[in-house]
Amino acid sequence: MQRVLSGRYELIEIVGTGGMAIVYRALDQKTGREVAVKLLRPEFERDEEFVRRFSHEAKAAAQVAHENIVNMLDVGFDGVPYIVMEFVRGQTLKDLIRSVGSIPPRQAVAMALRILAALDHAHRNNIVHRDIKPQNILVDENGMIKVADFGIARLTTSATMTATGDGSFFGSVHYISPEQARGEKADEKSDLYSVGVVLYEMLTGQVPFDSESAVSIAIKHIGETPRSIRELKPELPRALEQILQKALSKDPADRYQSASEMAADLKRSLTNPRGGFVRNPVMDAQRRKARVRNALAGLLLAAVLGAMVLIIVKTGVFDHYFYGVTVPSVVNVSEEDALRSLSAFHLVGEATQEYSDTVEKGLVISQEPAAESEAMQGDTVRIVVSLGSQWVAMPKVTGQSEEAALAALNALELTNVSVERVPSDYTPGLVLEQEPEAGEWVSKMGECVIRVSSMSSVVPDLRGYTLEAARAALEGTMLSLGEITEGYDASLPDGVVIDQSLEAKTSVFEETTIDLVLNGERPERYSALVSFSVPLADMEVSIVVTAPSGEESEKFRQVCSGQVQISLSSAESGEHRVQIYMDGKLMRDDFYDFQ
Repeated sequence: MQRVLSGRYELIEIVGTGGMAIVYRALDQKTGREVAVKLLRPEFERDEEFVRRFSHEAKAAAQVAHENIVNMLDVGFDGVPYIVMEFVRGQTLKDLIRSVGSIPPRQAVAMALRILAALDHAHRNNIVHRDIKPQNILVDENGMIKVADFGIARLTTSATMTATGDGSFFGSVHYISPEQARGEKADEKSDLYSVGVVLYEMLTGQVPFDSESAVSIAIKHIGETPRSIRELKPELPRALEQILQKALSKDPADRYQSASEMAADLKRSLTNPRGGFVRNPVMDAQRRKARVRNALAGLLLAAVLGAMVLIIVKTGVFDHYFYGVTVPSVVNVSEEDALRSLSAFHLVGEATQEYSDTVEKGLVISQEPAAESEAMQGDTVRIVVSLGSQWVAMPKVTGQSEEAALAALNALELTNVSVERVPSDYTPGLVLEQEPEAGEWVSKMGECVIRVSSMSSVVPDLRGYTLEAARAALEGTMLSLGEITEGYDASLPDGVVIDQSLEAKTSVFEETTIDLVLNGERPERYSALVSFSVPLADMEVSIVVTAPSGEESEKFRQVCSGQVQISLSSAESGEHRVQIYMDGKLMRDDFYDFQ
């Protein structure tokens, strides 16, 4: 017997599987429509936090409707949360690439433009996909592109960027951006990097980075430059090569800043395949500096050439400064020893640092120019010094005190640590849970979470309390009164609490202040402009206003002379009776419209 979810969705067959979920072809018995149903894998069904986020993110993604996005039709729960989507007949882009090897440039650009159109719509609605890959892009029977897994991607971000104990990755490591590989937050520009990887694969039939180890692939995303697509396939347009160089920049600031910006360059590549129009901040800055240097060199060359010749000939400076040397090897030695060795050959060492899984911290990874090459005294040799491995095994910190756990993580240079306090009967300050789990690989820049036992107080609902009653209700808790302000609520009596800064029934784990808003006078939001003349000097003027409800109040009393214009206010709108008294005598009795 087929399984039916919520008495409506009949699961027929499995059509796709992923690291987090299984996708079924199903029949909507209510409409007779063929749909796709995504279920969490059984191993995640009892993870309450995972289930909660799954449902929340699925509902958020349901708000995104676009012709190039797989429409989300329903979310529900029947022993396990599920998502119902439109069923797309066709194949994944990954299957298409496998079957044809590579896709012709014009067709690949057309597909990329549809992917970017979907992302542009999502990004404008503040939704980041975070898991763009060919497996999540469907090509229907008519060639229409549909991007799938909005919502799931947001949920699985931490798994996408986190390595397991055996070194494998939960997520799509071939397509993640450098910032995701470092465990940092992904944004719209991370999606555009992934689009660049997908376009690279469509054009060449291979991904930019590959290795037997998922960790190695992630490290390549962070530190290595991919081979040019024209190096792999010289017949590809230069414009697409330049577009991919920008899209795959390591620094998000150097990439396309929006999907529409990248789409504009791709469209232009169809009519201008030779390129030259792609704006690349890094290359532009280098060209500007080169032009300035060349201009200055031209101006100075003629002025100093004669003097240099005389000095060189007479003093032997040529022998001292322009003597050729063989560059020594400084790889796998300490930075200090490398700089000292280069200095002995009258070479200038310039050091940068990067992470390495193969070279010990503090030793030189590489040098440029290479050892045994020829250089002139005074030339610069650039060396790259290892910061050690970027990836470390997460230590076991559960059962330790908060201070000891933080010290252990800091010793491994894991400094992006969040501390969450949870109510518990255990001794306050004891680490109860940790993320990632002990033994899992984590980037030194990745986020770690420890959950620490803490005393707590439940925030009471103080609405309707007098200030004295509210103060009494907070006695013996971790809450104290903060700022007291006034507001207005016609449904409650004067002087009682109408709002509070902390949500009722939530928990606090440390001494916290709570701000209260007390019911005050009704605000006067409507007004009318009244003008009149005072016949005698220094007459006492009083203005009495009667509102439509019959409420009468004196709005003005002052000694006046000559022409007077005043704005009167009221809590009610509409026709008000305005009576003007001068020295106690009624001088005017009119009606004004308060707006």
